[in-house]
Amino acid sequence: MTRRLLATFVLCGMLLTVGGTARAQYLVFNADQLGLDSDPQDSNVRLLSMGGLRFVIPDENNEINQADFGGNVAGIAADKDGWSVESTAARKRVTDDYQATRAGTGFAQREAITSEVLSAEAIYRSEAGRAIGGSFAWTAQGSEFRVGNDGRVRGPSMSALWNEPVGDLSLGAQVTRITDDEALVSTNVFGITHESEVWIVALGAVYPWAGFDWGAQYEFYRTTINGTSRDPSGFHQDDFQWQRPQSRLRLGAMLPTGGALELGVNFIRDALDGAEDGQISWSDRFPSNPGGFNFDKEVPTFEEEDNSTRIEARALYWLGYSPRVSAFVAQESREVAITESANFIGSRRAGSRDGSSTEIGGGVATGLFGEQLTIGVEGEVAYSDFDVTDREGVTRNIKSRDGAGRIGLEWFAREDFALRGGVEFLSTDPDTDAPFTLQEGLSVSTGFGWVPRGGIYVVDGMFRYVDREPKEDGGSNREVDSFELGLYWRLLF
Repeated sequence: MTRRLLATFVLCGMLLTVGGTARAQYLVFNADQLGLDSDPQDSNVRLLSMGGLRFVIPDENNEINQADFGGNVAGIAADKDGWSVESTAARKRVTDDYQATRAGTGFAQREAITSEVLSAEAIYRSEAGRAIGGSFAWTAQGSEFRVGNDGRVRGPSMSALWNEPVGDLSLGAQVTRITDDEALVSTNVFGITHESEVWIVALGAVYPWAGFDWGAQYEFYRTTINGTSRDPSGFHQDDFQWQRPQSRLRLGAMLPTGGALELGVNFIRDALDGAEDGQISWSDRFPSNPGGFNFDKEVPTFEEEDNSTRIEARALYWLGYSPRVSAFVAQESREVAITESANFIGSRRAGSRDGSSTEIGGGVATGLFGEQLTIGVEGEVAYSDFDVTDREGVTRNIKSRDGAGRIGLEWFAREDFALRGGVEFLSTDPDTDAPFTLQEGLSVSTGFGWVPRGGIYVVDGMFRYVDREPKEDGGSNREVDSFELGLYWRLLF
């Protein structure tokens, strides 16, 4: 990906990335810039097939506990019983058509972006409360532009975890290694390909006190992203090393499950402090060399800081045996600053972003005909307000607004076979003060679930289609279509 194209993506990506995703290896960074899910393996196939319901449908992998909602490795043993083996395969493709301008000339641009994942996880849980397990995932993300570069970033991740009780205290640790590399097709002589390696260590603890399960987890990220730019004739080669150390603190309080009220609160603090250095080697025969002499020197290129604080709460209240209501709220503040060195001013991705975002959601659901049919309705809105400074030093206040309404159902056509479907109504406006930015759309999803023998093993399938169009003609006239396929299976024993 060229640095100038990357700079264009970055400010857009900073607007899109308002969650707590670990901004670690290049694959995740690239996904943020393209507007893709950074962790597609975390998508819940069953709930996506029900219109993307997030809050009102009880699900084995979406519970309000320390493992699922709290993200704490010390809650893994209490999440399920015995052995669990799970696997997910998913593919998502997005096409984005819009009007673009280059060198004063307008043209029709199309981006085709694909995300794929294959993951597997196996965890053993003993009766004494110990858990030992590991996981593997292969993730790939590709981008194709009608005018511009074509690229593909892909690689594996592997992790091992341990969870052990010490009296009432539960301790856990997880080690993860992620690698990826980028294949790039570009006509730009300065196009850069990337490869990365990241190590993540998470240490967690959970302790019951005053009616709540209290959890704390600290995560360390050590990331190295290497980039290489080399022209076909070999007249120049630039080697970059991008270090992105990051830390994350998670604090959570959860009501033990089983009562009429399920409640969880999380506090998440992220801190990233990165920098890049480049080894610039230009031959005196390189046409773009302004000095006309051999140049070989190591120089700093940019520094970055990215700090965020997020507080979120989720609740589910049962109104008797089946009806329930849910609520979700989150508040996040984030500060991002990227500073270029003197040798790279105006050519890379300088800028800053400072502001906050708010998410509010909730819904109702109930089971009918002896739980043979389950229906859920949800609504969710998200607001953000950020001061964004671009690489020319111009600062703008940008407010964005997103909304969604969801209706989903699950019908057990047979005792062990369920049909699912749902609709999601979408509205997004990345800049509420600018004209021609509002988009509205519709998502339609369907799927199935095979749940024999009381759920000892489960197979879920899903198809989802999304269509978003501009509310009014003008500007870039951005139209977005996407489809997503997913297959999930789980075995408990």
